[in-house]
Amino acid sequence: MKRPLLSICIPTMNRVKLLEIGLQNLLSETDALGEDVEVVVTDNGSNEDVEELVRRMSPRIRFGRLEKSQVFPRSIMFGPREIATGEYTWIIGDDDLVVRGSVR
Repeated sequence: MKRPLLSICIPTMNRVKLLEIGLQNLLSETDALGEDVEVVVTDNGSNEDVEELVRRMSPRIRFGRLEKSQVFPRSIMFGPREIATGEYTWIIGDDDLVVRGSVR
């Protein structure tokens, strides 16, 4: 498998409903780009089942979980440093929507 050009990383914690809306939006923009773009979701010790949502949304989403909630910088950088494999990284919030065509 080739290395993606872009990793879009989404850190989250206890916001499954917002994450689901954001992932629907993001996947509609990235699915056509194939292996050039990967989506990475990292869970900062949520009480909600983020992994179940991610698995239901797409098998292509890379997932990581911090078992215990971490401080802000650690929780944000977990995905880009430890899970993502892309040459470039874009960090977006779990409540962000991407503008149509912006990923391309």
